[in-house]
Amino acid sequence: MKKVIRKAVLLAAVVGSVSSPAVQPASATTPAAAPVSTQANNKRCAGTAVAPAGSNWREGVANNAVLGSPRYQLVYDLTLQSSGAAQVQVMGFNARGKFWAGVPLMSPDSPHRVVRVAWGNNAANPRIRVKPAFAQVGATVTFRC
Repeated sequence: MKKVIRKAVLLAAVVGSVSSPAVQPASATTPAAAPVSTQANNKRCAGTAVAPAGSNWREGVANNAVLGSPRYQLVYDLTLQSSGAAQVQVMGFNARGKFWAGVPLMSPDSPHRVVRVAWGNNAANPRIRVKPAFAQVGATVTFRC
């Protein structure tokens, strides 16, 4: 419907003297889009995985799904939020289906990782798995995708 109105306005502008109160310029009917902030863009796909001390793998699921395409690769931006080291795996897809890719050990000395995995032509919520590296301390990892 908006496209039809825009074409009518464009036609009226080209003709020159044609004016109709029922047809308004696109700027009058559609509010101007505000620029997307970097912070809002980063919240587009994010999640957290929390693994208490002594626990096994705990999964964290992103708040939004990712729609892939052939040969698409998803980038996970991982950040360790806790004081203990963590083992982390990220989910991806290959010809056989879903798989988990290991991430190098995350510790307070190196709390940030960026990992690229095959996603392909799939639609799913990105997921990570976290396991504390030591039984005495839990681990929390946030991620963006």
